[in-house]
Amino acid sequence: MKDFYKNKIKDLLRPKYYFFKDFFDLPGQKRLQKNIALKNLHKGKRVFLLLTGESLQQIDLVKLKDENTFGIGFIFLHKSIREANLTFYMNAEPSKSLHPGNPNWPEPCLGPMERDGMTQFYREVDERLDDCTTLILNSENYKYVTNNHLFKDKAAYYIKTKKDLCLSDLAPYETTTDLTKRSVSGGGAAFFAIMIMIYMGFKEIYLCGDGYTYDPIYMFHFYDNNVYPKAMGRQKAELEARRDIETRNKKMDSDLEYYGLFEKNDSYRAIYVRKRDHDPNKDKHRILNNYAKSLGVKIYNILPDGFESPVYGKVSWQEIKNNLLSDNGDEADTEKTFLLSKESNEKITLKDDIELLDMMLKDSKGQPPIYHPGPYWSTKAKNTENEIKRCGLGEFRGSNNAIGLSYADNLLIDVRNLYNHDFKGRLIRWAANTYPLNVMFKAQMRWTELHVNKSIIYAQEILNLKERTKELLGRYHFPYSLLGNCLAKAKIDGQDLSIHYLDILEQHDNLASHINFNKARSVFEIGGGFGANIHLLLENYKNIRKVLYLDIPPNLYVGTQYLKAFYGDAVVDFRSLRNRDSIKFSSNDELEIFCIAPWQIERIYDPVDIFINSRSFVEMPKDTVKNYIDNFRRLPKSKDSAIALITYEDRDPNTLFHPDEWLKFFKARKFDCFDTNTLLDSSRRNFYFISPGKLSL
Repeated sequence: MKDFYKNKIKDLLRPKYYFFKDFFDLPGQKRLQKNIALKNLHKGKRVFLLLTGESLQQIDLVKLKDENTFGIGFIFLHKSIREANLTFYMNAEPSKSLHPGNPNWPEPCLGPMERDGMTQFYREVDERLDDCTTLILNSENYKYVTNNHLFKDKAAYYIKTKKDLCLSDLAPYETTTDLTKRSVSGGGAAFFAIMIMIYMGFKEIYLCGDGYTYDPIYMFHFYDNNVYPKAMGRQKAELEARRDIETRNKKMDSDLEYYGLFEKNDSYRAIYVRKRDHDPNKDKHRILNNYAKSLGVKIYNILPDGFESPVYGKVSWQEIKNNLLSDNGDEADTEKTFLLSKESNEKITLKDDIELLDMMLKDSKGQPPIYHPGPYWSTKAKNTENEIKRCGLGEFRGSNNAIGLSYADNLLIDVRNLYNHDFKGRLIRWAANTYPLNVMFKAQMRWTELHVNKSIIYAQEILNLKERTKELLGRYHFPYSLLGNCLAKAKIDGQDLSIHYLDILEQHDNLASHINFNKARSVFEIGGGFGANIHLLLENYKNIRKVLYLDIPPNLYVGTQYLKAFYGDAVVDFRSLRNRDSIKFSSNDELEIFCIAPWQIERIYDPVDIFINSRSFVEMPKDTVKNYIDNFRRLPKSKDSAIALITYEDRDPNTLFHPDEWLKFFKARKFDCFDTNTLLDSSRRNFYFISPGKLSL
């Protein structure tokens, strides 16, 4: 009873201990921020989790060399581990778990544990795993790595762990397993590994060597089981195996049973099991499996003959070889049985590049005030930066972050995501995440999400009824528009389409009634959001080959990575343009998309056919807008360029100024001015200011 209350007190104090410990661990915070690169890194793909159970001996790891694999614990002792090209290896244990006398230390394989067990362990990992393996290690052990010059040729990420396995279907995995913070890890290494793989975006997880989830339980590890030479004969090997387990049962007061022999190479390997009417360990696995299912993640258990999988889906190694692996079987059958559809598996994905983001932000600090975010954007920009580093870009159009606030179509369900950009905001956020406020906010979130979902349903009904929607979709090509986990979407003619893209397309159609986009070769957009307008233009006008996309960091970073997902190397990012004295397009017809920061506008010298700004000039300080327009006007042939400007009503005079003011900066240019209802809401209007120049219709 005393231990019970002692543990309860520890559980009560542990969150506060973690908070203060992490708050002052600035180097650790910086290490954890790098983990954002892992978020959705393998979105939609499959992975094989290699555990250390004896049943792993019945799987040919070399067959997995072209697959994504994730190993834990003493998996590095497997003789085929280098040939298997292990993709990831995780060891989340703190140094105190590896002490002399640890009963789990495989002394026959590694010799006696030295006084510094963690360094000895890491040295074995470094020597036995190939340099292509990416490591995921406990942040508390960072000193062992640096002090002993380990893993110099291996990529390594560092994590912090919590004790308990607390999963709720109502909590997104970004909250439960956010590797940029201390994350859920309780229940054992296998549980944490699965949570990390979900964080990485894997949609199918295959368990290899997870004997504790079998019925009956398959005992022992692949490196410490009883093995008998085939030369002694099967009958004698069986007698020896029975005798050995009986001796062990008496010595350890256990109840293991002999279950057979597995023949491999020149040996017989004993199969021992434990039978249980109820296994609490499997209850934890059921919680984890239900949570994975709620996220659309499927977990399969690769089983040997004679065993069942009471929790996870069952599949044999023979079926894996015949139907799933790339060098065997019929690919069509494979997709039906085990895989996501090829469309999902090869889906375009966003990639994080925090180094690029930090580079932009660092350079922006040294620029004149005219190139800094104005009052409307200053707080939003800082919040966006922190949200990117907290959540990554994989779902920036979803509902679990505020990355795209004011320029994208993410759903702001949890207002606490707006409080992460300064000490005061973080203190408010911490208080709101603490009982009893956290309970109130969770209730608020459920109601907000309910109303948001209803509004999306109503929007879908309205868009399907409008003739204008059909007119736009009949006139233009509508590309894939849901990248970034877009939730604000409408199903039209059986296809899910981004409502934001539809809105932009309607705005473009109004511009195209005055400007001949079919005659343009180059476009310059200031305040391009996350790149949706550029995406629509390039997919509808193959004559447009040169694009300048300018925005403030960190919005520029989001748009850059978004466009890279579609156009790859055609996107020239800030890193590539950073040190150029002049920014010029090549003279060929290859597609080029230059993503530039505000201060780089001074280095542009090429003429542009169309100059576009949609809804952002009105959000900038007057001097900033004048500077942009002056730099556009100095470009060659700018007097002939088409100019397309859009703004909205309900302007706040404290942070926004009237478009009539910035129209004066274009000097002698004459504009056609008109306004129209927005596509979805006839009570709101967009205002257009167009000077078609040489592209007049």
